Amino acid sequence: MAVPKVVMHRRRRLPQRHAPGCRQAWVLGWMAAVLTAATPAGAECTFGPPEWTADGTALRVPVAAAGETRTLRVDAATGVPSLEDPDVHEPMWCAKRGTIVFRDVLGLCELDTTAAAVPRFLLPVTESSPRFLRAAGEDAQGRLIAWLYDRNTGRHTFWRLDSRTGAPTTEDAGSGPEALQAWNKRNIARPFTRAGGRFLRSACVRFRARPERVCLEPVGPEGTARAFRLTLGRPGAMGDWAANLQPTAYTIAPDSGAVIVGAVEVSDPATSTVTTTWVVDAEHARRVATTPGPAPSQPPFNGWVRWLDPSHALWTDAAGALWRVDTSNARAAALIAIPVRRPLRTAFRVVAARTTNRDSAATILKTLTAAGFDAGIQTIGSRYEIQAGAAFTRPESEARAQSVRAHGFPTAQSLAGSTATIAPGVVFGVTLGATGRRAFVRNVAIGTSVSSELWIEDTKGQPHRLVAALDAP
Repeated sequence: MAVPKVVMHRRRRLPQRHAPGCRQAWVLGWMAAVLTAATPAGAECTFGPPEWTADGTALRVPVAAAGETRTLRVDAATGVPSLEDPDVHEPMWCAKRGTIVFRDVLGLCELDTTAAAVPRFLLPVTESSPRFLRAAGEDAQGRLIAWLYDRNTGRHTFWRLDSRTGAPTTEDAGSGPEALQAWNKRNIARPFTRAGGRFLRSACVRFRARPERVCLEPVGPEGTARAFRLTLGRPGAMGDWAANLQPTAYTIAPDSGAVIVGAVEVSDPATSTVTTTWVVDAEHARRVATTPGPAPSQPPFNGWVRWLDPSHALWTDAAGALWRVDTSNARAAALIAIPVRRPLRTAFRVVAARTTNRDSAATILKTLTAAGFDAGIQTIGSRYEIQAGAAFTRPESEARAQSVRAHGFPTAQSLAGSTATIAPGVVFGVTLGATGRRAFVRNVAIGTSVSSELWIEDTKGQPHRLVAALDAP
């Protein structure tokens, strides 16, 4: 196999092959510094108002976690969730299953690359969860496996999904070194090659034995958001093919006949930042994929690739979108559709009273509950905020506040905020299905954080929990 000649390159060259022992280093590289940290205080993972799908068989639930938003699709009969719009990070190729497992801000997911299906949401591992995902893959029997670490107890465990029943099981993995040794024996999945990083200077690559080369050349002074241009041609006759790029990743085809380049393109920083993928051969440079913003604002960038053959690659851009790239025809097909994400709707909570006395707060809560209000207490510093419901429209919240005032709480008011400001125990986001079944969200306390659960009524009108808090221990 021909090796591309690097004419000018960055401070370090991105690896194109995995050297012996790289799998172990890759496992240890999964945010190892986080392992000894305590569970982040004050981090929340909360739900927005659920919506029934058109056929009435599933619920779409917006989720806010770690400053990002996602959409869960939950089967109303089984409670099995899928993740409609994940970001693909640290993907692993599971050859026996023919799937990709990867990490998202909400946890572990699996994608079947041969089917147009929504990625399966396998295991919640959020920023506010005590669980930390060390690694994921498959074993020799084709079962999904994961290595978890509990940041509160220091315990290592192995998680496994039974292929026949679909039921998860866990087992103790011993100490850190013991767990690492056992993991390397069990896991047969192969990681994608990391292709992203910080571009500091020109990077040029030649094609096979031809004189043409492609270069990413900086324009202007050095800086975090330094602009680059993409040039192509023979030495002394290079032509510009793109400008105002901030390169995020690049990878070279196994036969050195093409290069895939990832970049953030900025025409107007306020409105027109997109993440793009380019396929470059000796004659042309073509933009083959565009992922709408928001694009990452600070390097180093993520970028992952797995070459299926010299002309086809699975490619993850800096925005977390997964593409199947055909370099022979300079085309790319999205494997996961990533819509433009919107923030969760503003929530309006009804605050009946505030006090610094715990006993007084408990008495007010008891009074509101006896009056038929869905009430709860939110602790804010040394103060207790007693709430009597929440809604996602101001008129509905104001009407509830008026009712609370009529029950002897003259200072009751409606206040706007995120769903994380809604007290544990308060029901909100109630929605009716085509058959009249109610689905709703209820906040719960997880340590010092607030999280959400999804509930649904059965055919007899009895509520049961459909999705537990994602950051529960």
